[in-house]
Amino acid sequence: MPRSVWQQAPSPAQLEQFSTFYPNTLALLQPRAPLQQAQLEFTAPPPTGIALVSSNPSNGQRGIPIDQNIHLRFDRQLPAGITGLAFGIQPPVEVAFDIQGNELIFQPLQLLSYSTDYRILLPAAKELDLQKPIELTFRTEPQYSYQRDIKPLLEASCVGCHQQAGRMRRSPLDSYAAVMRYVTPGSENSELLKPRWLARHAVIQRAAGIRLNGGGSGCPEFVVAGQGRS
Repeated sequence: MPRSVWQQAPSPAQLEQFSTFYPNTLALLQPRAPLQQAQLEFTAPPPTGIALVSSNPSNGQRGIPIDQNIHLRFDRQLPAGITGLAFGIQPPVEVAFDIQGNELIFQPLQLLSYSTDYRILLPAAKELDLQKPIELTFRTEPQYSYQRDIKPLLEASCVGCHQQAGRMRRSPLDSYAAVMRYVTPGSENSELLKPRWLARHAVIQRAAGIRLNGGGSGCPEFVVAGQGRS
């Protein structure tokens, strides 16, 4: 409708020629509900590749024998005919590997080092279809230990007197804690290694390679006794 006609206050009859009415006008003017977006259900694809089930040694294990093989066990049988693997071990050690069913076995070609932290890495290379790289660490056994090397010597030669019921009960040697009162870890000058004590104990002298007159440089077993229990 032109402005000039509107300003003249037209009658309803005059407005009809400028108007078009629809029966569903109200419905068209009502706000529509927002469209609900379809909720898509996302399902992760099943993992591909083989997965590690267990290992020996296990991750973080300590006291591993220096001649032990490394076993990796997987959730399915491994492919046969593999001639090479991108296997890494630190500190470096030359190894050979063998596949037996679902087990991968690494055999060090020389003895591992005592009291050493080793790290193993097996990447998800094309040779093995791994779900993810494998990394584990372990620590080898000490060269000497209190339970295996020190305690039997003390019980054979010292503990008879150096215990709570013995005549030398003021200086007991019947436990690891008691022995460590007289040993400085790694030191050859520890009280327990002084010749005046070693000369009295033939059993310890023989184990340490010391002459019966007290000569020699000390007892290596007792030097390491303070470096940890196993």
